[in-house]
Amino acid sequence: MRFLQKVRRLYAQHWILLSTILGVIIIRALLLLTTPPGFYLDEAAGGAHIISMLTQGKNAHGEAWPLFSASLGGGYTTPIYLYPATAWAALFGASEYSLRAFSLFATVIAAILLVATMRLWTNTKTALITGITALTIPWGWIQGSIAWDPALVPAFVAGALFSFSVALKTTSKRRRFAGILMTGLCLIALAYLYPPCRVTAPLLLATFYGILLWQKKITITLLVPLGVGFAVLCIPLLQFMLQPDALTRSSELSVFHNVSMIEGVGRVIANSAQMISPMFLFVSGDSNFRHATGQQGMLGLAALPTLATLAYVGIRQVKQRRLRKFGSTAWLVVISLVGIGFSILGSALTNEGQPHSLRATAAWPFFVILIALGWAQILSWRARNWKITCVAFACLSVIIYAYDLSTNYPLRSADSFDVSQREQIKSGETPPNYPPLSITYYQQK
Repeated sequence: MRFLQKVRRLYAQHWILLSTILGVIIIRALLLLTTPPGFYLDEAAGGAHIISMLTQGKNAHGEAWPLFSASLGGGYTTPIYLYPATAWAALFGASEYSLRAFSLFATVIAAILLVATMRLWTNTKTALITGITALTIPWGWIQGSIAWDPALVPAFVAGALFSFSVALKTTSKRRRFAGILMTGLCLIALAYLYPPCRVTAPLLLATFYGILLWQKKITITLLVPLGVGFAVLCIPLLQFMLQPDALTRSSELSVFHNVSMIEGVGRVIANSAQMISPMFLFVSGDSNFRHATGQQGMLGLAALPTLATLAYVGIRQVKQRRLRKFGSTAWLVVISLVGIGFSILGSALTNEGQPHSLRATAAWPFFVILIALGWAQILSWRARNWKITCVAFACLSVIIYAYDLSTNYPLRSADSFDVSQREQIKSGETPPNYPPLSITYYQQK
């Protein structure tokens, strides 16, 4: 009864924000029927493993209880994706819509965890705005709607952020220990989930535990056994990474492959600069239609006034030496900027398809926090006309993006999602050069 009363009170106070969150989730679920178009060959390969696990208890290569299942292009379907997706398919089927709905579900979970995180740091209103931002940010719209491993990355990043926040904020020893433990487990899962995050995860772990140690929320006495336990959990991953095939792929993708150290560092800096450039963030985005729509960049035009406002306020506070009055906002800004830097590093270390937003998908939860903090600053000002202008601009930007996503994007991205080949397979033909593993998905269905 108390829970229902709290829900009713919350809805009465913030019904517009809550209704918007629910509406966006429904719209995204409906759009999955038409966009992204087709089922890309990587999705079909993963689907083949999932169906095989359901029917035979083995992956498509006949391996029982696989850790990493060989997929396409030297890549692997990871256990962090395969087993939860198989459980989902057992409940809802392994259709294209169902598998993509699983990715959307993971995106919604990421949004919920970000809301919970911001509720610990700020207030309910800002937290709910965070949820709307997480569900509408272009960076997570396409990538979080495709049936592949990277779709789960933001959920584990958000899980680590929430767990870290609990450990930092709570006064309960049990909750603090649970937060400390879950922070590490989420980041270990993140490292298993997606190769670029094997750079991001340990850096985030060191940052979060470093802050907790600095704030005396964790002791060396606890940190040492935790570190040993986490190291044991990472042994299978290390063994996999040291296999010849994995080492060869990592070497070929590295910016340091066949170049000097100085040239490699220069490439890392250049790649990082591309991923934080205004054109990439607000205008064109990733040129690969499987990663973005090509419209409004990776953050969307709606993020422009909020990030500009946050930057303006932050610079002013620094100049006036009033950073302490910035309070939790200053902490969140620093943590988010560090998180963004570590999240794009895994992508910046590769020499393929730059700027490659998918390999940096761990960054968008941190960007969401910055955007939400910008909204908090805008809505706290007395200038009513500026508030209305920003809200109207943001709503219009999101509506235009969603309209393009539902009408023009499926047409211009059809080739990127193998639409014609997919239709050939469904009609009983075998397209030339189409991977047999991907065809297996349709045959098993």
